[in-house]
Amino acid sequence: MTDPVSPQRLMTLDEVVDYVGLSKRWIYEQVRSGGLPAMLIARTYRFRLADVDAWVDGFRVISVRESV
Repeated sequence: MTDPVSPQRLMTLDEVVDYVGLSKRWIYEQVRSGGLPAMLIARTYRFRLADVDAWVDGFRVISVRESV
């Protein structure tokens, strides 16, 4: 059995929505646009935890103080 916090863990859409605090509709749009990697397994989206974390990190804003 896979560790529940393993980066290879597959998450459902509902789990991703809870994890990042965004709407299902916005998550679907990100998948369709190619921004958020997902797998379609048995007509259901699955998301690798590591991919979700990397996607979220892509939105990080670095302040001037941090970049110096």
